Parts: sequence; C-alpha cells; structure tokens
Amino acid sequence: MKKKILIADDDQEVRDFFSDILAEAGYETACCDKGGDVETTIAGFGPDLLLLDAMLPGVDGLTLARRITANPATAALPIIVVTGLGSAVSAFEKFPQVKALMHKPAPREELLENIAKALQI
Repeated sequence: MKKKILIADDDQEVRDFFSDILAEAGYETACCDKGGDVETTIAGFGPDLLLLDAMLPGVDGLTLARRITANPATAALPIIVVTGLGSAVSAFEKFPQVKALMHKPAPREELLENIAKALQI
C-alpha cells in the first residue's frame, strides 16, 4: 500500500514540483493551497505525512502545527516544514512531530531522504 503525503503550499509550482517527485517515488499525494483546508483534507485523505509551508493563506503553518499537535487524532502525524522564510524555522522546532525543516527550493534527494526518515522507511 502506498504511503500518503499531503502537500500544503499556496504556490502551484511548488505543489506540482513536490507532487511529481513524490509520484515518481511511489507515494500517493493530495494537495491544499489554503491553511483552512488542511485539517479537513487530513480527515478525509488520511495522510501518513504532511509537507507544510509556513506561510499559507487563511490559517498559517504554525497555527496548523499547534492544532495538529493538540488533536489526539493527528498528534502523531509526522510533519516536514518547507518554507522560504528562514526566520520561521525556529518556531517549528518545539513540535515533536516536526521531523525536518527545509528551505525552498527543497532539493529532490534531500526531500525524499527526509520523508523516508520521517516515515521510518
């Protein structure tokens, strides 16, 4: 069974880039372009991992990380934060389910390596 990854990023090119890489690597993906859609998509899609942009319209990535941590149904969901904001990285370090912090543009091999580690493949 394929592992499922939810990509939450407001940039269409980034979502397409990640989706293509992950599909080639054998993952099933779903995407969100707004922070307000992430929790609903998690409930319906049931991802094994969340690729999360720090800056999303509506609900930002930091708020989502807090909500995911607080919700018993999602508290164990591994998160990889991918952001263009270097200053945002330190805010996510306190969350135990944040398994990696990456800067955009994320190199393909680094992305796949961090995903494999987060999923313990």
